[in-house]
Order: sequence, then C-alpha cells, then structure tokens
Amino acid sequence: MKLNCILLAVVLLALGATAALRIEREPDNILHLHIIETPAQTAAEWPPAIPNPLDNRPPLPTTPNLALHRPAIAGTQIHLRDAINATDGMTTSFWESARLPALFTLDMEETHHISTVAVALNPMWESRSQVFEILGSECGEEFFEIVESGVHFFTPSRANTVRIDFDPVYARYIRLIFTANTAQYTSGAQIAEIMVF
Repeated sequence: MKLNCILLAVVLLALGATAALRIEREPDNILHLHIIETPAQTAAEWPPAIPNPLDNRPPLPTTPNLALHRPAIAGTQIHLRDAINATDGMTTSFWESARLPALFTLDMEETHHISTVAVALNPMWESRSQVFEILGSECGEEFFEIVESGVHFFTPSRANTVRIDFDPVYARYIRLIFTANTAQYTSGAQIAEIMVF
C-alpha cells in the first residue's frame, strides 16, 4: 500500500498538481483509487459554498486603487509585518508597528488628484477601533492635513474596512499617524491594506 501511495504521488506531480484523488470502497470490499482531473485555475478563487467576508466591504470607488503595489515605509514595524504588506492587495498580510504613536507613509510615485482613502484589516479579525489622522504631500517633506485625527471603527460586519472621503486634494504621499488601537493582542497600529482613490 505504501508503494502504491508513492506511485500515486508521482502521478499527481506529473499531472502538474491539476488532479485530485478519490478513494472508494467497492462492493467487493477493495479500495479503488480514482484520479480526477481538476479544472484549470489561473488565480486563487473563493470556494462558492463558503461566504466571502469581503462581500461585506463598504462600496469603494470603481477607479483603480492608486496604492496597490506602491512603496510604503513605517517608523517601526514588527518582524515580517512590514509596511509593504499594506499595499500587496491581500488582507491576510499586514503591517503592524512596534508601538504607538506610529507613522505609516505611502508613496504613490506620482502626484494624483484623490478624494478617498480606505483602510482594511483582515476581515476575520475581531472588532477594534484605531485613532489616526491622514496627511498628504507632493514632495514628501512638507505634509498638510487631509483628515484630522479621529476614531475609526473596524468591524467584521463591514469586512473590517473603513472608507474615509474628503475634499479632493493633490498628493503623491499619504501619511497616517496612529495614536491608539483597541485591539487586544497588540500595542501597535495595524493596516492590512490601504487603498487610495
């Protein structure tokens, strides 16, 4: 049986991991192994039988996310929870500062006319609130206030996403300054994804 399993693993690898295994016990009381080819898939897909928590996210502008895959830096960060995690397009990775207050700066690499910033945490996390303000800059040295410091509530019922709208401004750099986080298991600020529109 062990040899059969090894041979089966080799066959599955030869098929490029595009196959699954089904084991059935037939009436003759012998186990029969069936290799089933799985459909081609070019990207990760959410299983249709499981509700996607991101479906609860508040509506966001339909224009491109100007923060996606753009550079980001932070004043402090916990090991492997780098600032760049906040622009990778995934809410399963995140930035977390080592302490508060905390500074997070996004570089959109060119000046844009913007009017919305959204901050998301992992949608499966428990509720929490964070206090932060949003600043902007065209040069990266002198920053102006876009949104004054305030409490922002993250809840799973809203996919742990907050949308902040403001009067349109021109900016290349977006800076968030965090002063509080009510999360139970951290003493720092957190961003899983920042989005700018």
